[in-house]
Amino acid sequence: MDKEEKSSEIQNQDESTENEIGRCISLEHRIGDVMDGEFCSPLRNTEYYDSSKRTMQYIPGRGFSKYDNALRNLIPLRPKLKKQEAMPIDNVGLFSFITFSWLSKYMWKAFRQGITLKDLPAVSPYDGCEYNGKRLELLWNEELSKFGHEKASLTSAAWKFIRTRIYISCSLYTASLILGFIAPSLLLLEEGNCLILKPTIEAQAVGIVHGTFVCTFFENQEDKSTGSKRKKKKKVHTNQKSENEETERLRNSVNVKRIEVLQDISFEASKGQLIGICGHVGSGKSSLLLAALGQLRIHCGQVMRDGSCAFVSQEAWIINATLRENILFGEPFESTRYYKALLACSLGQDLNMLPGGDQTEIGERGINLSGGQKQRVALARAFYADRDIYLLDDPLSAVDAHVGIHIFDNLILDALKDKTVLFVTHQVQYLNRCDDIYMLREGRIVEHGTHGDLMKLDKEYAMMIKTIQAESESNLAEQENSEPEETETGGDKVEKLKSIDRTLSSNSQANVKAPEKVENAGTVLMVPDKVERGSVKAHTYHMYVISAGGYFACFLVVLAFFFNIGSTAFSNWWLANWLKIGGGNETVIIGNETIPSNNINDNPDFNYYQTVYASCIVVILVTSLLRGLAITQFTINASTTLHNAVFKKIIQAPMKFFETTPSGRIQNMFSRDMDEVDTRLPITLEGIIQNTFIVLFAVLFICMVFPWFTIPLIFLAALYYFINAVFRVAIRDLRRIENSSRSPIFSFLMTTTQGLSTIRAFDKQNECLAKFQELFDLNNSSSFLCNIAMRWLAVRFDGLAVLSISITGFFVIGMKDQVSPALAGLALTYCAHISGVFQYYVRLISEADVRFISVENIEHYIKTLESEEQKYTKTNRKLPVNWPTRGEIKFRNVQMRYRTGLPLVLNGITCTITAGEKIGIVGRTGSGKSSVTVALFRLVELAGGKIKIDDVDITTTSLDLLRSKLSIVPQDPILFSGSIRSNLDPFKIHEDTEIWEALEKTKLKSRIESVSAQLNAPVGFGGDNLSMGEKQLLCLTRALLRRSKILVLDEATAAVDPETEIAVQNTIQQEFSGCTVLTIAHRLQTVQYCDRILLMNNGMILEFDTPTNLLSNPYSEFSMMMAAAEKAVRGC
Repeated sequence: MDKEEKSSEIQNQDESTENEIGRCISLEHRIGDVMDGEFCSPLRNTEYYDSSKRTMQYIPGRGFSKYDNALRNLIPLRPKLKKQEAMPIDNVGLFSFITFSWLSKYMWKAFRQGITLKDLPAVSPYDGCEYNGKRLELLWNEELSKFGHEKASLTSAAWKFIRTRIYISCSLYTASLILGFIAPSLLLLEEGNCLILKPTIEAQAVGIVHGTFVCTFFENQEDKSTGSKRKKKKKVHTNQKSENEETERLRNSVNVKRIEVLQDISFEASKGQLIGICGHVGSGKSSLLLAALGQLRIHCGQVMRDGSCAFVSQEAWIINATLRENILFGEPFESTRYYKALLACSLGQDLNMLPGGDQTEIGERGINLSGGQKQRVALARAFYADRDIYLLDDPLSAVDAHVGIHIFDNLILDALKDKTVLFVTHQVQYLNRCDDIYMLREGRIVEHGTHGDLMKLDKEYAMMIKTIQAESESNLAEQENSEPEETETGGDKVEKLKSIDRTLSSNSQANVKAPEKVENAGTVLMVPDKVERGSVKAHTYHMYVISAGGYFACFLVVLAFFFNIGSTAFSNWWLANWLKIGGGNETVIIGNETIPSNNINDNPDFNYYQTVYASCIVVILVTSLLRGLAITQFTINASTTLHNAVFKKIIQAPMKFFETTPSGRIQNMFSRDMDEVDTRLPITLEGIIQNTFIVLFAVLFICMVFPWFTIPLIFLAALYYFINAVFRVAIRDLRRIENSSRSPIFSFLMTTTQGLSTIRAFDKQNECLAKFQELFDLNNSSSFLCNIAMRWLAVRFDGLAVLSISITGFFVIGMKDQVSPALAGLALTYCAHISGVFQYYVRLISEADVRFISVENIEHYIKTLESEEQKYTKTNRKLPVNWPTRGEIKFRNVQMRYRTGLPLVLNGITCTITAGEKIGIVGRTGSGKSSVTVALFRLVELAGGKIKIDDVDITTTSLDLLRSKLSIVPQDPILFSGSIRSNLDPFKIHEDTEIWEALEKTKLKSRIESVSAQLNAPVGFGGDNLSMGEKQLLCLTRALLRRSKILVLDEATAAVDPETEIAVQNTIQQEFSGCTVLTIAHRLQTVQYCDRILLMNNGMILEFDTPTNLLSNPYSEFSMMMAAAEKAVRGC
């Protein structure tokens, strides 16, 4: 049974029980495990999306009644509808249906004026997602009811979905092939109309006619084989490269998909309760919330939930929309509730900083927000939704202490006081204010009760609280004891630092300007996709040829095809001439009469003709091999060069590009566009070159046999040219529209898959499904018209082909006494052959135009994207291999903004960080802490000032060198699909013993050892099979292995429990004792170990001194922040 059905059934069975305790949630003896993509079909329980476009609800019919609408197309003529927004194909008559004349107005409009997405009709309701989705859902439900969940086959349901169309299409195509074979055979076998006079060679005539088609068939098969080999060759390197990792992943996939994360859970929360959930890293806290949402597989037990839910994940899920739209999340706007949400989540100051206020566009994954801002937006979304049950997965770990206390007091305790709240947190200062507390370890609840009850038990929870309190008191005592000693002895370092601080502080204040206020700038973030107009430019073709090896390589390819097709044409002419000569001058006696022999075996030059013909066959085989090798190498060079060039440009692009370009657009280029260049374009180019020479030799031969054929040829060529000109313009615009409309689908799918838990918790599946249907139908409309346009062209070219065959036949009959039967038969054969080939040939030319749009898109990125290295590096200064040797960092009046027109996020930062110092960087979320790291790594270039490392201006070094010498554990930990080993040691330069030692220091060794594959255990996409804390610790392990002189920790331990954090901080103190460490943190306990504290506000340095000096001043901002935090901890 599907998990949602199971959950729904349990809810219905226990409705009476739930009503007794009000809005509540209860889990009893539940075992859950991580689901690997096993979600309910998105087609289930779908409400039909109400939009302005025409929609059609699927109603299953019986017998022929379900084909009523399709059968109406058999009516020869049908009146046009006066107002029709959908595709006209459903309402046209038979003549218009088979000739596609209804499409002509769109083709003509594209040719005369150009066509845009707004000009296209909506997709036919019978081809839309809603109609077909419902139909497929019904077929799937029938399959389920017939065979059950275990034996049901999606393939079988899909076959039932398309089988009628397949049967009809195959029947018509088979009939077409049979008639196409019979028609010329009857023509040539009819002795009265046959120009090959001897009945004894009638079979030869049939063989000659169909032999050409057979040869063409095998040539096409060879082309397909060449394309297949090309594709296989293209993939072999990648396959060999990833084979070992993939094998290991598959070997361990079963373990990954079915890991038990919760065991023997008995849990209950009544209406209005605030439930605190805590535990060590990987103990199952997040899994408990997912279980409450019904998003884990049930082994035994049951889940009962009464009431709607809101969910805030540990990694805030932000969509590419305005800030207001992120908060509303599809709900109607209510000003009172909206502004209460902003106030409760402390977003007022952030709105003032954003260039467009709450109308500022937020990038994908909240790329232009800080981690704390993203979490507060997610909290505001949850509050605005006004649900009964709130599940908060450690949302306050990414905000500073002041803001955290404000949110806890105003949102969780006040605004949600009548709601059921499940609050996961690592911060013990909040737990003592919860109504009930659950502590988890290894997927089990080990302690349960109020804060006072658990402290009296004096077990694991009490030990955790006491450890934090003892560590805090010990640290304060050390600072108090160390202050007199340092002051009395006049320690050189401390005095020097104080002097530097006083001097730099005055300099900073003198140079700092008030934050810039930029109006109406930066409101729109994403750059719209530019759709080119007109024909593909010559420089695009030039780039492809140069990428493939140059014009000489192109000439060699064309030459190989010329000799191959030329030798084939020559062999045909030689055979026709041989047949024309027949027996030469030899005679035969038949009865009493002596007549010239027509038998080629009697020809005295038989061996000569035979040798030449056999040589032609050998030449054809050799040149076929050469042309295949030439075109394969040519196109592989082109696709490899273009791929490498655009990949290098993307990977070296400035951060601005990724902030303003949807990921779906990049994915579309590397998937669809590169697939066009890799596999489709080579086959198209091969067909064009081949058919160019086939058509050329065929026309020359026909004109040589029938010179008068040149007159109708000019007329036919003009018609071909006109129809093709209309088609090429239309198909080019349609394909560009199709490409442009596909990118939003990729972006939407990526966004929704990343936020599935949030979408389901807020019950927004139907809205997301409706949005997907809208985007897909938009793309489907242009895609359908692209395919129909091909058929529109084919029908018209078929008509011209029939006309050309008729004209050739007229010449054959009219000039039967002037032309030999063999040459006339070959000319007629060529004409019949090229009538089909020419249609295919012109279509290939048009397809090449379309395929080169992908090259055009790639070229656009190659030529327009600036490398951050080329744009910003002043000189490529050569430095010692061991640079930096000290790790001293100097900031001099540093100013930085993320994009032109936006306000400064760093405004006059001036300070010196001496070698080996441990600096704690604190401040309100959005104050510029992470921006310091961005500037240090040169992810965004400075608007002013300088940063020096060991007296070297970082703008004078290459980015590769700079970034290879720095290490960072980012706020959003980055892991790649692969194994744990490949994530920790991607370049395979460390021994396993070193990796295990690093894992032990970050407290992950026991966790990794518990997995059967250990270091080879797979890591999912983005580390989706690990908890947030585990991902942070893995990134820290990677930094430990790298051992850089400068280390940046950006909220590196925000998602781990306090005990693990203390152990990790001790490890950092020991392992990086001689390194410069910048620690960005919201937990003040994290930075109390540091030599100095840098407190930031609005992109400026507010305070910069030792913790002792700052704490000794009761009016310092840091002292007040620490006092509030210590008070909260001591109150536990």
